Amino acid sequence: MPSEKLTNILILGGSGFIGQRLRVDADDKTTIATYNSNPFKGGIAFDPMQNSLFDYISSKHRFSHAILLNGDTQPDSCIADPTKSHQTNVLGLKKIVNELIELRIKPVFTSTEFVFDGKDGNYSEADPARPILLYGAQKLEIEEYLRENCEDYVIFRLAKVFGDGLFDNTLFSEWACKIRAGNEKILCAQDQAFSPIFIGDVIKALHLAVSQNLSGLFHLSGGKRYTRIECLDMFLSKIKSQNNLSCQIEPCSINDFNLPEQRPLDVSMVIDKLELSTNYKPSDIENLCQHFVHRWL
Repeated sequence: MPSEKLTNILILGGSGFIGQRLRVDADDKTTIATYNSNPFKGGIAFDPMQNSLFDYISSKHRFSHAILLNGDTQPDSCIADPTKSHQTNVLGLKKIVNELIELRIKPVFTSTEFVFDGKDGNYSEADPARPILLYGAQKLEIEEYLRENCEDYVIFRLAKVFGDGLFDNTLFSEWACKIRAGNEKILCAQDQAFSPIFIGDVIKALHLAVSQNLSGLFHLSGGKRYTRIECLDMFLSKIKSQNNLSCQIEPCSINDFNLPEQRPLDVSMVIDKLELSTNYKPSDIENLCQHFVHRWL
């Protein structure tokens, strides 16, 4: 984890999974963090469609960067209410970008692996973005808006983020809870591939974006391609090496889960550009699995 506190930044979406962790590494005296519907101590209520950043930022604030984590980040809820998610993820974000440009604050926008259609995998920043999910299309629209209207910005296309809390409902913790509950079988997709990233590495990269004043588009992932079933098999192998808990894997397709939109099958992303631009190195997932098993099981 980064050892130095983030200073002089604005965190939009401080109550979300990434925002909560980022706030731990931010200097309370020089940072403002906002929320929409989930308040936290010291946070500022902010709805971009109802409020303006000018209502909260004055000449005494000297923000260098604004980290944009706000919006609806769940593909299923985006397609469930396209009008609402368009207002949140597109109209609201464009308004924020316009105000940041006027305030001369550099946007750091968190986009998604779902800007890709999943037909190829191992995507680089040079590969064309062709989203098949509404959520991915909304994120891509903001990427294009930044390129067309903002002289200086950072875009991080995030892979699937997982945490280290047993009840945070992310990739490995979700499986751990099922195993602890005595599930004999876990249904797991064998046909979806990605490059999952540990939450601590996301925070490291956001630190680098600020401290090294990065500019441009970067892929932010764990750097290695895995299928979901490979991740689960890796996790189970670490469990078996330490205790008597066991669980069988029942392979399936990601689209067997009756999802409202067909999922892209391979959204793995390479991180060569970020590694060449900074000293970023992602954590080893196999080592993290060992750590999780020791803590949780």
